Parts: sequence; C-alpha cells; structure tokens
Amino acid sequence: MSTRLRGRRGLPAEPPPHGEDDDPSLSETDSQPRGRSQVWAALARFANFGLVALLIVTVATIVIAEQASRGGILRAAERAARDIAHTLIAPLVDDALREKDPQALARLNSVMKARMADGSLMRVKVWSPDAVIVWSDDPRLIGRRYELEPKDAALLRTMGSTAEFTTLEREENVYEAHVGEVAEIYLGFLDQSGKPLLLELYVPVAGLEAESRAQVRTLLPLTLGGPALLLVLLLPVALSLARRMDDAGVERSALLRRAVAASALERRRIAGDLHDGVVQDLAGIGYALPAIRASLPDGPDSDDPRLKLDRVTEIVKRDIAALRSVITDIYPPDLHDGGLVPASQLLFSEVRYAGVDVDAHIDATVAEERLPTDAAVLGYRVLRETLRNVVRHSGASRASVSLRTDQGDLVIEVADDGMGIDTSLPAPEGHFGLRLLQDTLSDVGGSLSIESPTDGGTRVVARFPIRWGTQS
Repeated sequence: MSTRLRGRRGLPAEPPPHGEDDDPSLSETDSQPRGRSQVWAALARFANFGLVALLIVTVATIVIAEQASRGGILRAAERAARDIAHTLIAPLVDDALREKDPQALARLNSVMKARMADGSLMRVKVWSPDAVIVWSDDPRLIGRRYELEPKDAALLRTMGSTAEFTTLEREENVYEAHVGEVAEIYLGFLDQSGKPLLLELYVPVAGLEAESRAQVRTLLPLTLGGPALLLVLLLPVALSLARRMDDAGVERSALLRRAVAASALERRRIAGDLHDGVVQDLAGIGYALPAIRASLPDGPDSDDPRLKLDRVTEIVKRDIAALRSVITDIYPPDLHDGGLVPASQLLFSEVRYAGVDVDAHIDATVAEERLPTDAAVLGYRVLRETLRNVVRHSGASRASVSLRTDQGDLVIEVADDGMGIDTSLPAPEGHFGLRLLQDTLSDVGGSLSIESPTDGGTRVVARFPIRWGTQS
C-alpha cells in the first residue's frame, strides 16, 4: 500500500521558535535498544566457513589420493613388467620356444605359473616383431597374429614401455572379456639371442584400488585431524574477536547517535537565535520603513527618499524570506512535530514553487508510523540535498520521489527528467553536498547511488537503517 502525495505550489510557512529543553532527539536516540547481539551469528559464520573449508580439504584429499593411487598402480605394474621381462622371460625365450617346442614351453609355463600364483598378474603375452604371440599363459593365444597399435609396435625398436588403464575391448582380448578395468603394460626387451620381443601383461586394479582406499581411510583422520583441531582451537579466539567487534560497533553507534542528537540540538539553537534575533529585528525594520515613508512631507524633494525607502523595504522583505527559508532548512518545524512526511511536504512545496513539479509516492509504513528522530532528520537531509540539486543543476521540469521501508532500512529514491550527470567523472561544481551526504550515509551503514538512465535524467537512491544503533 502506498500514499500518493501531491500538493499545490506555495511557500513553506515560517517555523515557530523552539527552546533547547524540549528536543526529544537526545533521549530518543540514547534510549534506543542495543538490539540482539550479532556475536553468535558471526561465530556461526566462522564455524560454517571452517566446516566448508574442511569439507573442501577432505574432498581434495580423497581426489588427490585417488589420482596418486592410480598413478602408483601404473608405475608398480611397469616395474613388475620390467623385472619379469628381463629376469624370467628373456633367459627362457629361444628359437625352440618360437618353434613351439613342448619342453621350452613347459619351462616358461612353470616359471610364469609360479609368478602368477598370487593373482597379481591376470594375463601375460610375448609378441614377436611380426605381431605373432609366441607365448602366453593362455595356450589358446600362442601362434595367433593380431594387429599391434603403432605406439606399441614402436616399442620393439625403442625398448621402451607404456602403461595405461583399459577395459580390454580389442580383438585379442576375446578370452579376457568382461573382466573390468585393468592396468595394461607393453614393454620392449631382447631375448637371450638379442632378438627383440614385446611383453604385454595385465594387472587387475580392483583389489589394488580397494587396498588404496583402505589406506586413505586410515590416513584421512590423521590428515584432517590437524585442521579440525585448529578450527576448534580458533573458535574461542573467533568468539573473543566477534565480541570485541560487537562492543566496538555498539560504542560507535552510540557515539554516532549522540553526534546526530547534538547536531540536531545545535541546529535548533541556531534556528531559534535567527528567528528570535535577526529575523525579528529585520521584521521590525520592515514595519518601520513604511511608517518612515509615510512621515515624509509631500513635495518633489521627498520623491527620491521615498524610492530609496521602497528599495530598502523590498531588500528587507527578501532577506526576511531568505532567512526564514534558511531556518526551515536548518530545522523544519514539522520534522519535530509530525515527522518526516509533513516536513517533506513543505520541501516538495518549495521545489514546486521553484518550477519543478514533484510526484511523491510515500509507502504506508513511512506515512503511518513515526520514524525515530535521527532517521527522520537524515531522511530529510537526503531529500533536501537531492531536490536542491534537481532545482539548481538538472534543468528538470519534473521529479519523482519515493519513500519506502525495506527490511529495516529507509529507502529514498529521487529521479528527474533533466540533463543527467556523468557518473564516471568526479562530482562537478555544486555537488559537494552529495559527497558529504554519501559519507554520512556510509557512517551509519547506509549507501548512496547516483546513476543516469539511458532515457535521460538522474536517479539517486539512498538507503540506510532506520535504527542504525541496532546494527552490528
């Protein structure tokens, strides 16, 4: 629900004088509740961050350990292949074995059977350079020819090795189908007569990975215990720091409230002095000048003094009006008596009198509820400064004003249809008040944004806590 306020152009009324003893701003701001402490909220954020960090470390540790484990399996299989090729197979491979001599085959079968008895090797093949399997632990493969991949065939020349994980889906793996993932090793070596051979063997990884995961589970508590213990030890430190920050925030808010209250009291004193002193004296002069003019004798010699008295009278009237406007700016009476909405209506009237139409939308929560004095004073300052810039610098003919509350904040938005402002440049001449206002809003935990929409004009949005004494 919103209240739409539109008024006729007119001059603001003269504020009545006020004393210094009836200002509620000091008592109101000092009596605002401290509010619920944010210590535990800050501690909860710290703990949540620590737990998230610990979870990330845990996941990273498991992933790194998994990758390291798989890399270790390949390296271990490659070392085993090298030992088998040079120590067991090479001394037993000769022409008789190539010609499938039963005794030669039996000798190698006996040696390799003993080596494979522990289940660490699943399949062993020995290839000749013409891509024929000259020996295998599976006799069905001996003498068969299969096409070797170029990178594997090249090992017959380089005597190097390759190691990778595979699922055994090639033609030569007809007897190893559906065994799952294995580590496949190819190794080039020389037999006892110096002829090149290619060793191929498979190492099952399921058992090795299970063993590796068991080792990781064993080491994980030790790996994460240190960070977890550090997090627990830091909780008291975090609690102490959070309490200090909370106390500092409360003290800062109290000082700020007192400063705002003192400023309001000083503005009232100045406004009272001006009203009761200079304005009254000028008003007395304004009343005396017509009497002096009337007392001049008739005749041509009195025409020039009368003209001068008329000019002085006009100057005094303008000065009285200007001082009354200053008094209204310093301490608008309706801000003290009725709150922000009546004071803002006077300000809107002043802007309309200057030639800029104002369309105001005031939310019901602002119109119906009385704001704290310090929030009302600051809100009035925001409106006054932004609308003055609209009148003096924008060249606008229309301005829209929105006052609303949002999650404990007072939000003031002023938009005009003027020439706009280049926000990428420093504040131009005459806009120093906006920079001061931005600093003030920042001090109370608020913000001020200035932008020029693509369709022209300027849009200023101010936001600050209604009760900033309760903010941490």
